Amino acid sequence: MKYIVLISFFMASALSAQLSKFSDRDLYEIGKVWGLIKYYHPAISQEKADWDAVLLETLRNNPKSGPDGIIKNWLNTADQNKFDEITKKRQRM
Repeated sequence: MKYIVLISFFMASALSAQLSKFSDRDLYEIGKVWGLIKYYHPAISQEKADWDAVLLETLRNNPKSGPDGIIKNWLNTADQNKFDEITKKRQRM
């Protein structure tokens, strides 16, 4: 009986490992771009959009377009959000 439980556990873990949605390289690229947009895009850094929710939604839905399509979609989404004008600091002499 113990062997049946162990075998079924190993089979379930092996099948779930094969069903991963993204490769490690894809996750690396997606994570780097997500962080860059989150902290440096004006609309997102001013918290005009919930960028954490965008990441989770993307990972849940698993688009077929791959990392390049995900990044293009994110940039389009970020550019559609309005942001406050960025004022330049004046240098005093």
